[in-house]
Amino acid sequence: MGDGGALAHVAESLNISGAVMVVNGDVFTDADYRAVLDAHKRAGGVATMMLVEVSPESVSKYGIAVLDDSMRLIEFVEKPKEPPAGSRLANAGIYVFEPEVFKLIPRRRGEVKIAKDIIPELLRRGDIYAFIHRGIWHDIGTPADYLKANYAALDKWGSKEVDKPGIDITPPVYIGEGSIVEEGASLGPYVVLGQGAKVGRYARLKNSVLMRAATVEPGAYISGSIIGEETYIGRWARVLESVVADGVYIKDEVYVGRGSAIGPNREVVEDVPDGSMLP
Repeated sequence: MGDGGALAHVAESLNISGAVMVVNGDVFTDADYRAVLDAHKRAGGVATMMLVEVSPESVSKYGIAVLDDSMRLIEFVEKPKEPPAGSRLANAGIYVFEPEVFKLIPRRRGEVKIAKDIIPELLRRGDIYAFIHRGIWHDIGTPADYLKANYAALDKWGSKEVDKPGIDITPPVYIGEGSIVEEGASLGPYVVLGQGAKVGRYARLKNSVLMRAATVEPGAYISGSIIGEETYIGRWARVLESVVADGVYIKDEVYVGRGSAIGPNREVVEDVPDGSMLP
């Protein structure tokens, strides 16, 4: 179905008659959606695409747009090897569409994509404009990008000063409601504890996200990792730059090497070499 097919289905099911904002589910941003809508109304086109400026190294990962002086899109290239006209303005996965756009969506079997099937037709008609967002924006489609998004959120909204006697805290950190951090533990920088998480005595966490009801036992060390809900990390275990899914049990003193991924509900009783995949 693709995102374009899903959009057509929703529009028909709800009988939408006004402008609609579409936001990709894997985008983290502090964009002002009201400002996007206002810009769309001022431009007077049938579509507006939010753009963000990305690094030269990231251009090939995104759809890249070229604008004229009126902020109208005049070129759009999906994941180019070389940026068109030197542009680094990337599709941020946020759009505003008028109802007439829904009529342009191809009705066919298989995937229909907004960027591939709808944007080119709007370009041909010369009726799609841009809103450039200069704030926080992250595509969180990979674990590394997910962590970067959390770091950005902590920089903007995280606690710069957390009063927890007996605990070594290096801001920014976020400690969720009902979380327990025992004396002697070390948190930060850039640590998120989900609701009801537990960190034992002398455990150390940095640059990591510990999700709801996860437990890190005393003496364990977590760095650059995502730890899933209700996962258990045993005493003196080490998890480095890895992703551990929900409901995993990691035995005491087990080492999980860099770049590893452990699937849900597994019991891990032996060391995990760097780069391992345990589905």
